[in-house]
Amino acid sequence: MEWRRAALVGLIMAACFCSSGAQTTVCTEEAVADIVFLVDGSWSIGAENFEQIRQFLFTLVDSFDVSPDHVRIGLVQYSDNPLTEFLLNTFENKEDILNNIIKLPYRGGGTMTGKGLEFMSNEHFVGKAGSRAAQKVPQIAVVITDGKSQDDVESHAKNLRRRGIVLYAIGIKDADASQLREIANDDQHVYSVSDFAALQGISQNIIQTLCTTVEEAKRQLLQLSPECARATVADIVFLVDSSTSIGVDNFEEIRQFLRSFILGLDIGPDKIRIGLAQYSDETYQEFLLKDHMDKDSLLAEVDQFPYRTGGTETGKAIDFLQSVYFTQEAGSRASQRVPQFAVVITDGDSTDDVVEPAKRLRDQGVIIFAIGVGDVNQQQLESIVNLPAHHFLYTIDSYQALQRLTDSLLQTVCISVESRSQALAEKFADIFFLVDSGISQADFQQVRTILVRLVNQLNIGASGNRLGLAQYGTVTKVEFLLNAFQTKEAALTGVRSFRQSRLKPNQPRNLGSALEYASSNFFTNESGSRASQGFRQFLVVLSGKDSDDPVFKQTRLIKSLGVTIVGVSFGASMDEMRVIATAPYVYESTFNAVPTLKTIFEREEEEITLTQGEKSLLSLLLSSVIKSTPVHV
Repeated sequence: MEWRRAALVGLIMAACFCSSGAQTTVCTEEAVADIVFLVDGSWSIGAENFEQIRQFLFTLVDSFDVSPDHVRIGLVQYSDNPLTEFLLNTFENKEDILNNIIKLPYRGGGTMTGKGLEFMSNEHFVGKAGSRAAQKVPQIAVVITDGKSQDDVESHAKNLRRRGIVLYAIGIKDADASQLREIANDDQHVYSVSDFAALQGISQNIIQTLCTTVEEAKRQLLQLSPECARATVADIVFLVDSSTSIGVDNFEEIRQFLRSFILGLDIGPDKIRIGLAQYSDETYQEFLLKDHMDKDSLLAEVDQFPYRTGGTETGKAIDFLQSVYFTQEAGSRASQRVPQFAVVITDGDSTDDVVEPAKRLRDQGVIIFAIGVGDVNQQQLESIVNLPAHHFLYTIDSYQALQRLTDSLLQTVCISVESRSQALAEKFADIFFLVDSGISQADFQQVRTILVRLVNQLNIGASGNRLGLAQYGTVTKVEFLLNAFQTKEAALTGVRSFRQSRLKPNQPRNLGSALEYASSNFFTNESGSRASQGFRQFLVVLSGKDSDDPVFKQTRLIKSLGVTIVGVSFGASMDEMRVIATAPYVYESTFNAVPTLKTIFEREEEEITLTQGEKSLLSLLLSSVIKSTPVHV
């Protein structure tokens, strides 16, 4: 009897969904996207209201042309912990997804939206889960919540946006408005309703917005070259010579060149920003990096900026860029590690010094390209651009050649954007400390002080550096694993509560066994290691005396897993520490331990020239241009 009643209830629910929520497909068949819903399943929702969320999801999904080659749908439910309901590649047709939504369980718990965002980024917007980001398919996340998150959301949302994922936030009833804005791409991507029953009322608006986003994103991506589709974020300022020697007709060629260049880029507030300055013997602010955040308004401004005329003072203009354009107030995102570029277009010999102004701008981290037109001063232009000059300087015979140069320069700049982005990206790591239990109380207190200072100075968190801690003597005792703490504050509490497991006299210190244990237990996915995602792995060994068991084989084993070992001696012989540590990371004392370790964990590549593969592609591009146009590089 019970099973019949349950079956009847299920049929009634399905009928309700089909009659009240179902829509015919609204988005065009050309729409292609990967859409993941992140749904709040906390206790504050309630079972009755969660039913409204099911109906809302049903309505949204039913509006898309769902298939492996068109729109793919994924779903995460979160509370204290996120849980995959289904991945982008779990179901191949709409019917299966809708049936799953009808049966979606209400799980209950707290509200950890930040953890849910990180989970969605790591587990859903990846190739193995069905994401087609590598094929330039638009990536969209829709967050539905009714409360204030108990953890940080802003940093996790920024990470998603940095990857090019478009974020929508739907807040219900008591949802925190400021957190919704932190999650979404902008205010236009935020929706709020007074109660759960009102969700259906906004469904058509959201459907139309999602359809438009999908179709527009696909249209724009089709216009981009593969290199420029990968160049997702940069600040680029053009400095255009408008001296009298150029002339009206040639100035129109510059205008058309700028239009073509902008059309080839993915423009947006979290993507590529463009600024434009004009100069002669005076400097002119046409528009700043913050002024125009979409392609259409940029192109409209390019179409109407005036030709100024005058002399040629390039040095003065470069200083103008540094003081006015490449500042946070003007929209520069240098402090967020966004690559900074300047493109100088000129046809004359500057009447003022360019060497020092250009050096100051480059020293600020701005990469300078230059295009010299006609009979230019080659040496002067080479002193402006970054080295090696032949990568960053183009000389052409006439302004008519600018149009034929567009594709090549665009590809080169986009390659440089991607290369520079990788070089500037903040480097995070998984760091495990292994402490000798047999050191003196004074040394142990020093170790704890070092750990506290490091946690205070490093960017510690689920998406930043992760910290693990263990001590060893006869056996290995784990204090906490890499995934134990989500925030800096929690990690500080864990470190401050670290207590020494004192050894009895003559008890052995088995560092070899500890290293073997570390290789099997410290750097695994289950322990919170992100080695599979490319994060660097560090083991810091602090040893007070030579090990009482062999260390050589165990050291080789853990190093073979890609773990860098940093050795710090509190009395152990340097011979053994050199065997254990990865050269050159072996230290005989704790003098300057905190800045030294911080530098190791945060080390970055500073080289800004192109990689060998990029140089090969660049050479190929340039050779094709040289054969077809009068371009000298």
